Amino acid sequence: MLSLTRSPCRHRRTAGSAAALAAVCAVALSACASSGSSGSSGTSAGTDPSAYRLMVFGEFSVGPGAQLPTAYSEIATGAEAAAAVINKAGGVNGHKVDITVCDTKGSPNGATSCAYQAVQDKVVAVVGSLDLTGSYMSVLQQAGIPAIGPYAIAQTLVNTYSYPLYGGSATNLAGSVSTLAKQGVKSISIVANQSAGLAALAPLLKPVQQHYPGLTISLDPIASTTVDLAPVVAQANRSDGIVLATNNAATAVEFLKTEQESGVKKPIAASTTQVDQQLLAQAGSLLQQLNVRVVGAWLPSTDTQNAAVAAFDRAMSAQDPSAAKDDFSMDSYASVELFSKVAGGLSEVTSATVRSALASVTASAPVNLGLVAPLQFATPSADASNLPRLFNPDVVIESVQDSKLVPANGKFVNAYSQQQA
Repeated sequence: MLSLTRSPCRHRRTAGSAAALAAVCAVALSACASSGSSGSSGTSAGTDPSAYRLMVFGEFSVGPGAQLPTAYSEIATGAEAAAAVINKAGGVNGHKVDITVCDTKGSPNGATSCAYQAVQDKVVAVVGSLDLTGSYMSVLQQAGIPAIGPYAIAQTLVNTYSYPLYGGSATNLAGSVSTLAKQGVKSISIVANQSAGLAALAPLLKPVQQHYPGLTISLDPIASTTVDLAPVVAQANRSDGIVLATNNAATAVEFLKTEQESGVKKPIAASTTQVDQQLLAQAGSLLQQLNVRVVGAWLPSTDTQNAAVAAFDRAMSAQDPSAAKDDFSMDSYASVELFSKVAGGLSEVTSATVRSALASVTASAPVNLGLVAPLQFATPSADASNLPRLFNPDVVIESVQDSKLVPANGKFVNAYSQQQA
């Protein structure tokens, strides 16, 4: 039985998993920041008619009515960087990979417009797309174009033409909770900014509680009018452990400061959804002192001792030294890499044959790109029956050292059960 309570110190409507995920993703993304890469609407990397054409789209600049306050232009850079490496090595089946960049400018209809352009341009696949509504998926589905590595929201975790590489904010949150539960924590406080969607967290966390019977979870919202976080900290400290899930860095910093000042030491977990470069810069020492465990689907970009991360780092720097090296650019980079893996050796590379090749990647013979857990697209996660396109729910546990994320052990585990991938 789900045991998720709302703490009384509160100064998302309960829904199914897909609706819950949409709420979580919208809140989580609003806190993220990025740095620049070139990429304008409709630009293409080349004109070789024999090239395999892919499209990457997202909010690469902030236009009127944008869904998000910041741009994520590093997504375009990630796709372009991967294609440059592949092309330098001879391409795929002797063909170059050509990246078309379409900037939605954050418009609610921008992704749909880009999808129509993808159809018109007859691209083989869309890679690393970022959009908060997902309505573009119906356009791609009708045209038979697969989306490889789309940002994980409700539509991309249910549409049969979607091949997400990870579970996004949903599995990040589940992994944060299960990380504490694995340590023996029996009660967890989730500290988040007050939002109409907080109640929607319940269905996302129920699978974790099924793996850890007796685990109780409370919600400790921070109202927008809150000035003194001491009461919130005191309420959170009544639980055995804390998951920091705030959606802005300022709130997270203030909570961490107040928690340290309280003198109470509790196990704390968060995820790369919250612990981004901005929070690391502002509170890296606090995160380290409080021994906060950070959950993410991707190996940290600073772990360049890892060969796959080092290759990503070199490729991004060569493409655009100013572009952010983060989960978003890793996803688009890996999406192009995945395309090259499944398309290589195909006698004919079309949207249909690529989709068939993706669907044939099984857990017993996965594609291992090194940056993320080994990928498969044959068996959906048993812990998310309402999300049939959630194939890869694995995460890696990280810690903070010298204001940088480092892997705790470098091993990927299931976000719900903590079983090793």
